Amino acid sequence: MTTTPKPYYVLFVYDTDYNEWIDEHSDYTKKDLLTEIEFSHYDRKKKHIKIIKTTDDQNAIDNAYKNLNRELA
Repeated sequence: MTTTPKPYYVLFVYDTDYNEWIDEHSDYTKKDLLTEIEFSHYDRKKKHIKIIKTTDDQNAIDNAYKNLNRELA
């Protein structure tokens, strides 16, 4: 039996010390990520925060991470 992937949101934060994107937080609701930004990343530059909508499939999440860091190269 296969399960249908659900929409999933991943909060990526750019680490200026290591020059790479980091998977900081993820959830099935975008609202939860916005709350995380409000309380934990309120002092970050907006360009250093990205919310990517993907599916709850690990390969999709890994690909989103790889694509963000590929843009830096």
